Amino acid sequence: MLARFAFLAWGALALVVGCGDDETPLATACTDAPDLALLNESSFEADYTVCAEASRMESNPGQAATTCLESRPGLSTACASCYGNVYTQCLVDQCSDPCDADPTSTECRDCSDTNCRPGALDCTGLSRLFPGSPE
Repeated sequence: MLARFAFLAWGALALVVGCGDDETPLATACTDAPDLALLNESSFEADYTVCAEASRMESNPGQAATTCLESRPGLSTACASCYGNVYTQCLVDQCSDPCDADPTSTECRDCSDTNCRPGALDCTGLSRLFPGSPE
């Protein structure tokens, strides 16, 4: 059980990211060998996209994406939560307008880079969200 919570506020929504017993944010959630192996696969970005798209119409898109990423491709719960509860939920809450119109647009990428990517990177402990794909 997580002992404390840190609250990251984006707009009107407060996302809850668990912290360990020593109150250090989970900034290394994706740095263990099994998660890194999956994240470094060239197919991870496509797997993430499938999960994110499938979760968009759910009542809690972040949790739906987390659950999906736990089973496809099989990320740990902590790592999947960084991509689902932090990154995907932020995209839904902060970047729906530009990203719904065109997910490949400069406006969508700028919104993601400004509002969502920093928190997700902090959570994962990685320098890139999709290390197996060219950026």
